[in-house]
Amino acid sequence: MGTEVKWHRLLDSIPGFKRQSGVTRGRQPLRLNDLPDDILILILSQCRVDEIFALRGTCSTFRNVFSTYSAHIIPWVARCTFPGGKLLLEPPTAPTGYTFAWLKERIPLQLAAILIDRYRFIFEEQPVRSQIGIPAEDALGSVFRNRVANGWRVLGRLSNISKEIYRLDAKKIFSMLNKKATWLLAHTSRYEAEIVRLREELVLQRRLQFIDTMSFHEAEDYVMMFTLLSGVWRVRKSDSLVSKDEPTWPFDFGRGIDAPRMIRKGESWVTWFILHQGPGLFWEQWWSLPSEAPETTNHVRDRAIEAFFSPLRREEDATHRRADFSDPQEELHDMQRLCAEKVQRAIVATCGASAPTLHFHYQIKYAQDRRLIDLDSDINPATSGVAETMNGVPAFINFSVYEPAKGAAESG
Repeated sequence: MGTEVKWHRLLDSIPGFKRQSGVTRGRQPLRLNDLPDDILILILSQCRVDEIFALRGTCSTFRNVFSTYSAHIIPWVARCTFPGGKLLLEPPTAPTGYTFAWLKERIPLQLAAILIDRYRFIFEEQPVRSQIGIPAEDALGSVFRNRVANGWRVLGRLSNISKEIYRLDAKKIFSMLNKKATWLLAHTSRYEAEIVRLREELVLQRRLQFIDTMSFHEAEDYVMMFTLLSGVWRVRKSDSLVSKDEPTWPFDFGRGIDAPRMIRKGESWVTWFILHQGPGLFWEQWWSLPSEAPETTNHVRDRAIEAFFSPLRREEDATHRRADFSDPQEELHDMQRLCAEKVQRAIVATCGASAPTLHFHYQIKYAQDRRLIDLDSDINPATSGVAETMNGVPAFINFSVYEPAKGAAESG
């Protein structure tokens, strides 16, 4: 349910309150400013965190009430947003107690919990399954989750750099880079392409400056998170040329066969897309959007395809999605890949080449600790008390690669 719709339903459930101006049935309708604080607190306490963000940003009345009574409202908002999550809802240990900052921090922590939990099923289709990952409600994985959550925060900062630059006016971009656009104004197509190139140049500069300020551990956390994140992009074999449910991987050469490795290294256009979008898209697909809605399952994938083909007409889009294609925007996408690759290399250089395998250290440590606990207890390890809370999360981003069946290939 959208933020505005739920907000309106909550308000409309209050007797005598009307959102529209005017007189209804001989009575002057109530306004937000007329409502007592306890009613506004009740409304805010029934909201999820995304709705709180929206209300604080658009309604001064709600913002003031939230700021005044945040210590009471925030625990309820957290429970509405993360039902069933025990570790995430543990009371804050800081003297400041429940704050807006504490509430916002639940988002990267939840993303980390989902990513590590669902990583157990990355290799489920392979003959020899590798159990890598930790259930979201297992306290033994808290240190690992905290580090991956910090990796999500770093991604958020890298993404914000891109979004800030893309919000700037074109003239501002030229002035910041000491460029002149006079000769380009007569060539519209060249002008648009040059603006995009300059934006990416400026984004890369700012990101590299930010990376120079990153600590060794921040870089490690980012690389560890990105290594896990690359695994949720899955390309599965299909013997049909077009799959509506799982379209062909369109972004790079090789049809996505080695997609996770290319994404990790920055050699895939998808890396640029992730760096630009940040954690928000994954938060939406994994938790914020209604899980029962059909479009939620493929939210990230559909946005990636849309961004990749956005300047193309619909007919070209359809043609370009076939198994054998050439990229009509090759120059643009090559530039974006190159920028993404430079960012990934700079971060790996900050923390060392062993960072992409660091998650194995935490996995081994977890397996050892879990084994000792299970041996020292009377609980059957197969039915241990760790609750599975992420089974309904649509964590994976699925594509297909066309490989004709053996019989069809031989007959052809």
